[in-house]
Amino acid sequence: MIILTGASGGIGYDLYKKLSIKEDVLAISNKEKLENFGKGICVNLNLLNHEEIDQLIIKFSENLEKITVLHLAVKSF
Repeated sequence: MIILTGASGGIGYDLYKKLSIKEDVLAISNKEKLENFGKGICVNLNLLNHEEIDQLIIKFSENLEKITVLHLAVKSF
């Protein structure tokens, strides 16, 4: 499974759509809810909120044996 942060940004969104064609992708967006695409699942998540991260891990724990993380999220001020 690929975990992709920053999925609502330009590069992140393009990668999400391309990778989801053949790979399981968990796309994380803090700004907006994106549609699920191909083999991808999109979730809204605040990466600064530890409780939200814990819930995400619990929800997807069965799929998190072998992961690749693509971290494209940036903190906006």
